[in-house]
Amino acid sequence: MKRAASFFKVLADEARLKMLWLLLNHRELCVYDFMAVLDITQSKASRHLRTLYNASLISDRRAGH
Repeated sequence: MKRAASFFKVLADEARLKMLWLLLNHRELCVYDFMAVLDITQSKASRHLRTLYNASLISDRRAGH
């Protein structure tokens, strides 16, 4: 039951739900895409993405320029 509660707690945040919706429609986005669309800071976007990652809802790929 604790696992289900944790899962729904992750989904309870509107920004994280929007992030998942964006990923479902665009498949791959970077932190800056989320910052622009959601009008949030880099640290907030990264924190939300880390929460989604820790809940195994998304995966990451690091690429440098």
